[in-house]
Amino acid sequence: MSRFRFHMISNAHLDPVWLWNRRDGLNEGLATCQTVLKLMENFPKLTFSRGEAVIYDHIEKSNPQIFSQIRERIKEGRWEVAGGTWLQNDNNLTPTNIIAKNFELGLEYFEKHLGVRPVTAWYADSFGHSAGIPDLLSDYGYMNFVSTRPSAATFKMPKSLFWWQGVNRGKILVYRPNSIDHVYLIERHQMKERLDAALKVAEADGFFNAGVLWGLGDHGGGPTKRHLGDLALWQKEHPEIDVIFSSFEIYLKEVRKELENSQEKLPVYSGELNFCLRGCYGSAAAFKREFRRADASLRRSEKTVKQIAKSYPEVDADFKPLWKILAFNSFHDIIPGSSIKSAYTEQFMQLHHAVDTASDFEFSALNRMAFEKKSPLTKPQPEGDKPKLTPFLLYNSLSHKYTGLVEIETVMDWRPIGAYKDRPAELPTEIRDANGIPVPHQLIPTEHNAWQKVPWSKRALIPVEIPPESWIYLEFGYIEGARNPQIKNPVNTGKNFMRNDKIKIYFKKNAIHIEAAEKPLFGEKGLRFITVKDDWSSWGGMAEEENSIDLSVIMEEWKISKSLCVASGPLRAVWLMEIKGKRSRLILKIILDNHSNFVDFEGTLFWDEIGRRLKLYFETPANECLYEVPGGTVKRMPNGEVPGLRYVSLGDWGLISDLFHSYSQKADCFTATVCRSARYAETTKINQSEWWKPVADQGEINFKFRITGETDKLEEQTEAFENSPAFIRTIPE
Repeated sequence: MSRFRFHMISNAHLDPVWLWNRRDGLNEGLATCQTVLKLMENFPKLTFSRGEAVIYDHIEKSNPQIFSQIRERIKEGRWEVAGGTWLQNDNNLTPTNIIAKNFELGLEYFEKHLGVRPVTAWYADSFGHSAGIPDLLSDYGYMNFVSTRPSAATFKMPKSLFWWQGVNRGKILVYRPNSIDHVYLIERHQMKERLDAALKVAEADGFFNAGVLWGLGDHGGGPTKRHLGDLALWQKEHPEIDVIFSSFEIYLKEVRKELENSQEKLPVYSGELNFCLRGCYGSAAAFKREFRRADASLRRSEKTVKQIAKSYPEVDADFKPLWKILAFNSFHDIIPGSSIKSAYTEQFMQLHHAVDTASDFEFSALNRMAFEKKSPLTKPQPEGDKPKLTPFLLYNSLSHKYTGLVEIETVMDWRPIGAYKDRPAELPTEIRDANGIPVPHQLIPTEHNAWQKVPWSKRALIPVEIPPESWIYLEFGYIEGARNPQIKNPVNTGKNFMRNDKIKIYFKKNAIHIEAAEKPLFGEKGLRFITVKDDWSSWGGMAEEENSIDLSVIMEEWKISKSLCVASGPLRAVWLMEIKGKRSRLILKIILDNHSNFVDFEGTLFWDEIGRRLKLYFETPANECLYEVPGGTVKRMPNGEVPGLRYVSLGDWGLISDLFHSYSQKADCFTATVCRSARYAETTKINQSEWWKPVADQGEINFKFRITGETDKLEEQTEAFENSPAFIRTIPE
């Protein structure tokens, strides 16, 4: 009787984008599959596992003959459709809804085009996995999960097999090879080495069925003739081992049978399968920010279009191709920041195309509704040949009421208004609701800087309340005798401070301080920006080196070099600051609205560093923090640089951002990474003398963040933070 049965699971892991661009990657997927099919003709027992619907979709469109052969091998049981996702996304930095899209798009494609629905998730090379993944897998009918990261070298488990318990409902069988060298691939000469190591692991695991992953990978490849020859030789030397060509599904099905028929109990693990390659949480910050904004933009546009389409079906639009773009860019070498520079140039263009197309869909739907639902302009209107007030439609696609300030800018006339030359601030403006009732507003500087002495366009802040999935009308224009109702409880400003009835902000010793309910949120060092040493690779430390996890060597503390109050209420106060390091600088806008329990910040960073990281530093206790992660939230204690999504709760206050993905907490401080200046796709530490090698995130980076005292409403507040109401100028009657 055999001691063990080795399930030989051949695969060809392919990064569609990494050290090459996506066109090269997709065509390599086709080439690899063609090579494996030819190999199967000479080795009739060989099996092969291939995931990622995006690869199959490319093959189907580019070479129907190859696709037909794959179908035949699937019917024979020799070709396994693994994973079920559109592609192997990152599981720490990808928003929950995009991971869900990966499942939906992939499973739909495989069922429709290949007649299969995988139940084993395959994440060969994704850099760790959040605690919410088991619940997401369970929601989409998955039973099993296979990955080789984090490896046994940095994340120790007693066995290769274990149950992974989700936060709420999911419980998934996991196979993570419990050998430090057992990753998804082997080199051409490593078959004997892989099998010898697998034998030791099998003896330690204690199961009759054991999995063995093999095949060339990263840029495709798969099984080779040498692999197969060396496998045959090893099998002759080990007649006590039953070696079979297998698949993920067959192997794990046999494991489940073995568990049912034995007293063996697998360990149950709850929590996140982390951490590894932590530098990726901060690399390519500008791309991460663009991805997050693209996701928010598509969500708003799609909700708006679908809601309006209930009444006007003709405005409905197909967002699936746009979600495929975002799903593709969630790949585990794109969003983590580990690909080449030219690849990011292409992937930026992809994101911009998706956002622009979605915005056009939204614009068309809003125009259709505005045309049908327009109400007559209110009275009075300007007399003579002066233009009427401009009507606007504002739409809230959120599932809850939107309450806050919106900014609208429009021209007051077809030409600059000469009657108010040299006194543009005296131009009377009025904003009305659909019933003609004047709405309070605050004029703020226009975006343009033309004709500053002659009024033409005006920009206004307007307090609005818009019901969920609904709209309001406003009119905005120039009219003599304009009305602007008085605003209660205005924002107050003074020398180096601003405050409303809930929050006070003041500036002292190169730091920003915030008080909520007259209680300081931060210590004496307040909120400030620091540069720390970070000369690690694009991935950070490759083996969880201690100095790569705790990045706390401060190179410089940035100084406030200039400050100016540019708006002093009554609805909003705004301070502008220039904050500088030796080589880089930041223009920071600090925004406080009346009645709000939060402070908004908008930053424009001009970054010129190599081997450094810019951090937002808060002097505050941070022993336990709650992070938004894929699939939910997770509480963490101090553990070096860790990944997170849009928000973090520190108990008394919360942080929301459209950029931050890398965070660190200690007993006395909390930091959020703005950016890190690693070289593109470099595996070694930075050599400062190699000045000619390009560095990521050089130049201008725009971002925004919010500090809020409403930690019990972080999810709702984050939605409003990233998606203010859509609005269009409509046509007056």
